[in-house]
Amino acid sequence: MNEFDFIKRLREKAQSRRHSPRVINGIGDDASVINQRANRDLIVTTDLLVEGVDFYLEAISARMLGHKALAVSLSDIAAMGARPLWSLLSIGMPAETWRN
Repeated sequence: MNEFDFIKRLREKAQSRRHSPRVINGIGDDASVINQRANRDLIVTTDLLVEGVDFYLEAISARMLGHKALAVSLSDIAAMGARPLWSLLSIGMPAETWRN
């Protein structure tokens, strides 16, 4: 199964369940669009960068990795025609990484 097959299956499962009518655009696009109030939508996106796939720790600084992580999400927001206001960061790495 490739990424797009996985997204298709996930979308089908999600559509078979009740969801909020405020979710204008959900699984499968660059970002989700959630209606907050008249003429005001919230655009939400998240991305995961995987060591050995998207970057190599020995070849990238923490600053550049942070820049790349932010750039990926910002491009999703831009693709939806929105203006970014905030950012959240999630990091998962082995304990020995913190010692370096």
